[in-house]
Amino acid sequence: MTFSLKRTTLASTAAALALMAGTAVAGPGHDHDRGHRGAPPDMSAMMLRHLGHQVKSLDLDDSQEAAIKAIFESSKADLEANKLAAKDNRKALHELLMADTLDEGALATLARAEGELVAERIVIAATTASQVKANLSSDQPAELEANIDERRERFASRATRNE
Repeated sequence: MTFSLKRTTLASTAAALALMAGTAVAGPGHDHDRGHRGAPPDMSAMMLRHLGHQVKSLDLDDSQEAAIKAIFESSKADLEANKLAAKDNRKALHELLMADTLDEGALATLARAEGELVAERIVIAATTASQVKANLSSDQPAELEANIDERRERFASRATRNE
């Protein structure tokens, strides 16, 4: 009974991953995703992009700007390497799922690797945000939070206006 349940769960997971991998492999320009182009958005990169915009609104001195720029460039390189590894992992997953027979062990290994890559992106984003905040003067973190709150309010008002 448990073997059957495990197999059903694994097959369901494989089907869901195949659907996601198929969409990612199809790539942009095919309208498979009804408006979204390319792979699903990377929330870690998006968070860092938003943080970068908010930090630019602060009155930073030259040394702060240089340090923060170096932090973002380093994280960008780390995220790009992670993104390439994730792309290779999804390609391998797709090939595995399109094979005549399903190798459940390899599928589980690739699924765990995908989870580890996502976790790594989250750690990169959190570490970057922490390093950026460490380079701010004593009053700038409060100003940054105020800017972020203002942006959230604008976003929320747009969301309710469009309903």
